[in-house]
Amino acid sequence: MKVYKVVLSENAKNDIDDYIDFIYNEYKAPLTALRNYERLFDVLKDLSRIAGSIKYCTIKSITDAYGISCKRVNFKKMTIIFSVNNETVKIVAVLKQSLIKGIQI
Repeated sequence: MKVYKVVLSENAKNDIDDYIDFIYNEYKAPLTALRNYERLFDVLKDLSRIAGSIKYCTIKSITDAYGISCKRVNFKKMTIIFSVNNETVKIVAVLKQSLIKGIQI
């Protein structure tokens, strides 16, 4: 089984920080924020094994913004957008699904 190295872009790091900060500050739920952070990184770790088998994204608003070679997986009400290049999975964005035009929740 092929194993990929997962890397986060600066944009993705900022998206994750914003997501966790929102839960922590808006909902005053530090434990929930911690659990979401841990689960999100479990999903990212899973991508190291399954990224190659995920289909390319066909949602026009995503491919227009991130290119036709991007893929996506969902995490709760978030979408993780990434690309696969050789041995590397690059996480390019972590977005609220409600902000993505054309996505069905």
